[in-house]
Amino acid sequence: MTGNSLLSLFLYSALLATGQAMFKLAAKPGAFNGSDLLGYATNLLTTPIFLAACLLYALSTVLWVGLLTRYPLSQAYPLVIAVSIVLTTIIGLTLFQEEMTIDKIIGLALVCIGVKILSRGMS
Repeated sequence: MTGNSLLSLFLYSALLATGQAMFKLAAKPGAFNGSDLLGYATNLLTTPIFLAACLLYALSTVLWVGLLTRYPLSQAYPLVIAVSIVLTTIIGLTLFQEEMTIDKIIGLALVCIGVKILSRGMS
C-alpha cells in the first residue's frame, strides 16, 4: 500500500473522529430524556455544530465510496474504524477530559492487533 493510499484512509478516519467530537459538542447534557424525540430532533436540527457534523459526515461518505473502489471492504473498514477509535479516544481524553483506564489501553491494543491481522495483504 502506498503512502498516498494510507493517507486517504487516515483522512477518512480523521473525518469520522472529528464528526464524533462535533456530535458530542452538540449534545447537551440532560437535554434528551427519551420522551420528546421530536422536540429533541428539532432542537438538534437548529444547532450549527450538529449541522456541520452532518455535512462533514456526508462529505466523508463520498470519500469512503471512492476508497471502496480501490480497497476490499473487509480490509479497509476494520482499518479505518480502528484508526477512528484511537483518534476518538484521544479526542475524548484531550477535549472532553475523559478518563484513560487500563481497560481502555488494553482494548485499544487489541483493536490495533486485530486490524493488523485483518489488513494483511491489503494492496
